Amino acid sequence: MPRHMNRRKRRGVSTRCVSALALALVLAWVFMITHLLSQEPTPAPTPEKPHTHTGRKNHTKKHHRRHKKKKRTPAPTASPTNELKAAHCWPFNRQGRYVKNTIQKPVNKWRRFRVGPRKDLENFVAPMLKKLGLLQTKYMDWNVYVGLQFKPDYEKNYLVAPEGALITSIPGLKEVFGDKEAFARLWSNCAQQVASLPITDGEKQKICSFTRPAINAVHKMTDVGPQLAVEGGAQAFFDIVDTPSAWIVKPQRRYLSLGMHLAVLRESDAASLDTLASWLSKEVPVEEKLPHYRTKQPGEFTLQQYVARPARLDKRKFDLRVWVLITSLEPLTVFMLDVAFPKISVVDYTAWDFPANASTVNEKCMHVQLMAAEVCVKKINARHMYPYQYPGVTRPDVHGKVGGRSFFENLRLDDNDLLGGEEAWREWQERLWPELEALIMRPLLLAKPALHKHEARIYGEFDGDLSRKYHRVALVSPDVIYDADAKTWTLEEINTNGLFQLGVDDGGSSFHVDEGYTEAWLQMSGVDEFPNSHKYQKILEERLNDFCESEGCTEWEKSVLMRSAHATAHVNSGWYRVWPPYDCGQECGPRSTLEKDAGLRALHERTASPLAKKHWTFLRKLDRTAGLLGGDGEYPNYVV
Repeated sequence: MPRHMNRRKRRGVSTRCVSALALALVLAWVFMITHLLSQEPTPAPTPEKPHTHTGRKNHTKKHHRRHKKKKRTPAPTASPTNELKAAHCWPFNRQGRYVKNTIQKPVNKWRRFRVGPRKDLENFVAPMLKKLGLLQTKYMDWNVYVGLQFKPDYEKNYLVAPEGALITSIPGLKEVFGDKEAFARLWSNCAQQVASLPITDGEKQKICSFTRPAINAVHKMTDVGPQLAVEGGAQAFFDIVDTPSAWIVKPQRRYLSLGMHLAVLRESDAASLDTLASWLSKEVPVEEKLPHYRTKQPGEFTLQQYVARPARLDKRKFDLRVWVLITSLEPLTVFMLDVAFPKISVVDYTAWDFPANASTVNEKCMHVQLMAAEVCVKKINARHMYPYQYPGVTRPDVHGKVGGRSFFENLRLDDNDLLGGEEAWREWQERLWPELEALIMRPLLLAKPALHKHEARIYGEFDGDLSRKYHRVALVSPDVIYDADAKTWTLEEINTNGLFQLGVDDGGSSFHVDEGYTEAWLQMSGVDEFPNSHKYQKILEERLNDFCESEGCTEWEKSVLMRSAHATAHVNSGWYRVWPPYDCGQECGPRSTLEKDAGLRALHERTASPLAKKHWTFLRKLDRTAGLLGGDGEYPNYVV
């Protein structure tokens, strides 16, 4: 047979094979589509329970050995006695505790939210807002924005927000006391602010002692090289220094204690302005050492006097992170969480004679790097990081979760013996916590005039029609430390962009505990429009109408008073109103109240508008009648 005939025959066979294969594929495809259409649809993944395939990648089950989870050994102590239980007094009650995984019913099912670009906001706050019934959006059709404080370059966001929106940012908050240099500036200007107040010199000094002395030192670039400049002048710094003293040098654009170091100022260093300038030039770096952590401008630092004799938990230095919620600037409305979050060093504090003995000046894990900093954990056994169970919060009744009574059992306010659990808890309620409340309110009231100017700069006027279109709130996180020499607390700084998630609600997986704290402040702010308001709305309107009939209120003032009452009625999970101070009458027990603090009242009255005075009177009047409406006598309960 000719060769060209063989080729033609092979081509014919190949064509028939391809046709048969194509037909088989079409039939298989039709069968698969028919099979899929007959199956139940797979539910879409939800944030609460994401859809994942079980087993390995090939969908086969993998058998794992099940290990029993080792239970945490409780602290070696007896249960709280009846005396400790009786020591509980307002506001340390736990009325209205949250219930895990409770499905909320939003007032408006079409209410939308947007969160800022940070992991705790995207992975923790966003799912929580969805749980509250809000819809997430990436556009400008949001009703709620939860994020960081707007920087000056993004202040236009205040003006383009939808009318009636809720924003977790207050104009000027970061620039007035949130930045390290701003916090130091607030302290340095304090004496001038309080000079004209009608109070005693002792009260004025108490107001300005909210933090230790601090200055800003900056290296400015000139033609002859970097030149160190001290804000306010070197003479002002020379006038406030004592020797020997220790100063903590903080980079102004860093966080998590990165880049900080201690500097000891001796008598020879403060002999004259020249020697002081030489000491500053030596201790304040010209620029950051690590290129990827550089500040915006080389050499921007804040120096703050160091607390050399702090309170300790057994032998470990600690400070506290406190949560404070500002729901309104005018009138000023402030809520506070009734627990704090301890941050404890991983090494013993052996520098009680510091700075006279400066041998430990370079021990950052002892002085500066609190909590489990990576550089410190490398040097110790992580399994035995702390000699006691880590106190997740300052509460003795955490019911088996991280923390508990170990904070009070190991509390040492000076170099003497431990106070002991019950005695420490009583001291905490009667003195330590009330002092902490007053300490935090001082810089907030001092900052009000400057915050008013920032609002006027953005909106054209303070408290005008444009600014009234939006609701602005802010969660701030002060860091405080107890000074054994002064026998009281002092503020280290106020974080305006602190983490929105400090812990979890299951013990053992984090240092701190979050028993619904974040969810609670979101509801108090009005993200879901106060879903419980229908239970008391009628009687609240009657009380408000009676009050305004005698005092005289505009419609705007009525709406402000109503919103503050809603926020107070929705407190839970340990939050309570600290300003205006809650009027608890005899239920406050032996603890002092902020109402009796002459310095705070003077700061309040110097900027109090007519609305602020009505706000103070109405809320406290509502507090006094709350017990008659079915309350428990310890905390306002507007639900009737």
